[in-house]
Formats: sequence, C-alpha cells, structure tokens
Amino acid sequence: MTLTELYRSQLVKYCLVGAVNTLVCALVIFLLMYLGCSIYISNVFGYIAGVVFSYLLNSIFTFSNKISLQSSFRFLISVLLSYFVNLIVITVALYYFPENHYTVQLFGMIAYTLVGFVINKKWAMK
Repeated sequence: MTLTELYRSQLVKYCLVGAVNTLVCALVIFLLMYLGCSIYISNVFGYIAGVVFSYLLNSIFTFSNKISLQSSFRFLISVLLSYFVNLIVITVALYYFPENHYTVQLFGMIAYTLVGFVINKKWAMK
C-alpha cells in the first residue's frame, strides 16, 4: 500500500468513526438537554462519551495503534484543545443565536471535529 493509499484509507476510516462518534455525542448532548440539563453540562457529558468512543475506535480501527499511555495522553491533549475551540465557538454562537441552542451545539461540533482531525493525524496518533 502506498503512502497516498494509506492516507486515504485512514481518512475514510476517521470519517466513519467521526460520523458514528458525532451521533453518539449528539444523542447524549440532546438527550441531556431534553431532560433539562444546561447547555454546558450536556456538552461536557456528550463529549466525554464521545472521547472514550473515539479513542478506542480510532486507535484500533483508523490508525491501527496499540492502546497505550502515550497515545492516550496525546489523544487527551488533542481532545482538550479541540474542546477549548468548541467552547469558544459555542460562546460566540450563543451571542448570535441565543434562542437556538441546538444550532449552537452543531457549530461547536463542527469546529471540534475539524481541529481534532488535524491534531490526531499530524501528532496524537503517530
């Protein structure tokens, strides 16, 4: 397999894991919001569920890495940076869309996913 083929394969797998992970994360967030939790509490628990799911599947399925302390630490740093961007986007979006918390969450999810992919591909899962 060439480097280009490997990259494409990993990108496709990352997107598949990301799609399922996004659904898991969104379901937890929206369920908690529906049950009356605040937008921020819902967001935290949704992303915790997503982080665990994403690390396991991306380590095993996407990048064929062994689960290790070093990769989990790097992945956690990646998640924290991505989550920080997510919170900034949510905070800014709430200013412009104060009545639509679901749209705000979607903006945050998109930012989180894009930042996470770049960091994981270039550093955390190497």
